[in-house]
Amino acid sequence: MNSVPISFHKDKILKSDTISTVRFSDSGWRWGNTILVDDFNCNVYTTYIKLGMVRINRVDLETGKLKSGTVIPFPFPEKIEIYNGEVYFINKGGNENWKLAKCEL
Repeated sequence: MNSVPISFHKDKILKSDTISTVRFSDSGWRWGNTILVDDFNCNVYTTYIKLGMVRINRVDLETGKLKSGTVIPFPFPEKIEIYNGEVYFINKGGNENWKLAKCEL
């Protein structure tokens, strides 16, 4: 059996940082056709896409309404997963190597 060591991007990105550095109006976002489940705390999320950026909104399961969203501060993230209120994803860095990163929701 082979094992692959995984190291996270060392910088932790706070939700307040994503709000101040990534500003998009609410217009132009289209639904990303993805439903994500946080198995740790049983929250459900959906994605919206605009110009390669991804916004994740929590779905209120009682009303069906969307809560305020968090924009992932890297363009074109892939393999998005949510666990314990944090979103994990991979993206290409400046040197074109894939890196694993996480962001608070």
